[in-house]
Amino acid sequence: MVKHIPPSWTVCAWYTFFMRNPEFFLHGSSNSKDVERITKDGFVARKENGTSIEEGRVTFTINLFKALEFASHDKEVSSGSGFDGGGGIVIFKRSSDAQYVIAPTPKGYIFEDGGAVRGNAKHFSEGRSHLGYFSDSQSHERAISREAHIRHRMDAAPQERIQAGTELVPREDVVGIIPSSPEVRDALSRIKSNLYALEYIDLESAVRELSPHVSMRTVGGDTRDALVRSLIVDSCASEMQRIMRSSFLADAQRAGASIEKKFDPRAGRPSETKDFSAYEGFMNRITSAYADPHFSLGIPVVDRYVRSLLKYHSLDQ
Repeated sequence: MVKHIPPSWTVCAWYTFFMRNPEFFLHGSSNSKDVERITKDGFVARKENGTSIEEGRVTFTINLFKALEFASHDKEVSSGSGFDGGGGIVIFKRSSDAQYVIAPTPKGYIFEDGGAVRGNAKHFSEGRSHLGYFSDSQSHERAISREAHIRHRMDAAPQERIQAGTELVPREDVVGIIPSSPEVRDALSRIKSNLYALEYIDLESAVRELSPHVSMRTVGGDTRDALVRSLIVDSCASEMQRIMRSSFLADAQRAGASIEKKFDPRAGRPSETKDFSAYEGFMNRITSAYADPHFSLGIPVVDRYVRSLLKYHSLDQ
């Protein structure tokens, strides 16, 4: 067994800890017209090499840092509309009666094969930063089953597709917009820097700094500060999941394992390898910091997540 790579049951535990169907989710667009269109008409499936798009394609995130990255791209990630310097982050709230499912792409799995870590290391490491759309829970379950078939070298039905023009998320579920402005970049950069440095995050100060830049519709009894607080907490939890998964892979890579970016077990062909060396030593830093029972990053859900992994899942398996 490759040292430091968690067994499949640990991967499942990570998946269930970050439950599907988040209350709020995000879409980053680098094109101002796309942002305006989504705000006005809801999120509508756009053409992708034809008249339909693949269900489960990475389209959403709960991670503000990742959404800002998408909103800053010089090549539009979701619709091919292009960068025009006026994009932003659209915030959605999933209504209680919605049938659709927003969940991590089922392609995000890894497995061990000799001295290699195969599967899709990129999607695995991103975790809740890469969310896809599924029309309902049955469609999501079929997608999970399909990926399990592929992993075990079995025939699998083609991924379900959605016709272009189909409304995925209605206008009523659009909560607000965060511009990709220098002020927003600076505010999020400070939070992310603290997280990576394992330094205390003053959540209320972060909320006060970011909140004035959020344009928000009235949604139930939610206040702007409550929304921003929820987004920051979810983003930090998602980013810590990304850090820890990447750290596991970095340690395995350092031990001599080949980390494949993408692998189709049916064809038996690996694609290019994925380099996680930037995360080398991170797990040791995390373990050392949390060895102090009083250590906290200032966000309880992140502290609980890290401590549970360090306590219940051996890093030497």
